[in-house]
Amino acid sequence: MLFERPKSQTSSVSQIEKIFRQFEIAPDLAKACLQETCRTAVVSFDGVKYTLGDLADAHFSFQLQARSWPAFAGKHLHFGSPEMFLKAITVFREGQAFIRADDETIIAVLNLARIKYPNLSNPPNWQTICGNPAALEKSYVPEGDTVVMVNISVNPDYKGQRLPERLVELGKVQLKDAGVKHIVGLFRPSDFGRHKLLTGQTDIAEYAALRKEDGTPQDSWLRSLEKNGMHLLTLDGKYIIDNEALVFTVLRKRFEDYKQITENSDDARTKRNWKMLSNGPFATVWQSEDVGTWHVDEFTATYKEQRILGHMFSF
Repeated sequence: MLFERPKSQTSSVSQIEKIFRQFEIAPDLAKACLQETCRTAVVSFDGVKYTLGDLADAHFSFQLQARSWPAFAGKHLHFGSPEMFLKAITVFREGQAFIRADDETIIAVLNLARIKYPNLSNPPNWQTICGNPAALEKSYVPEGDTVVMVNISVNPDYKGQRLPERLVELGKVQLKDAGVKHIVGLFRPSDFGRHKLLTGQTDIAEYAALRKEDGTPQDSWLRSLEKNGMHLLTLDGKYIIDNEALVFTVLRKRFEDYKQITENSDDARTKRNWKMLSNGPFATVWQSEDVGTWHVDEFTATYKEQRILGHMFSF
């Protein structure tokens, strides 16, 4: 089993109160969150268990999400950490959900942020929506008419069971009576890194337009989203790209150690192939199977990832 459920189903009040104080959560929100967080809230929908979880849930959702994030990203954003999850609950509880297997293992995670419908000429930035730390609070608009799909993570052992579709359907049910009109997302084409490795082509808009013989997107994640109603938004006939969706910097030595370890790994889950895309006077650009690219200079290495704006559903 990849993720074991802790013996205690809930977190102690003292643990949670400590986090509330640390992150200066308002007392009224703290009280409401304590009442809800010290138990497991389960929603049954389409024959599947969904839960809005507690501190222990957040720990295991972080483990699940970490498998799909590039190296160092989780630490940079603190995304999915127990503390940030509790903060996100106080901000927008309806937007944080899990799916469990029969043995209570968390196998899929959904994170939503609530905003006003984006101005397409000045589209939202994924990292700004998340915030840093990524508690979704700085971008939160209580009466916002739009939710952004910030993250969907699925345990790869459970792929093929329509879990992303079920999470989206859950989101629709939860938000239908909350004044939300649109579900959008800044989507991360999951096969884009591999495409750049194989072809050297780095234009995300050109990649998103690639189609299989049956007319569906070449990218597996965009294909799954499109089957569930997503269409990519355009402005003046061009896809809307978030060119700095995720950007963070580490010391060059840390990147070089990571590159060497992943190149030599015998584990398919951590193995990476690397290709130098360019070698300029100021930086060398490296690509692996991760969606983004690494820009390496004399002292540091900066990861840069693009995303593409799509519309999922309107009420």
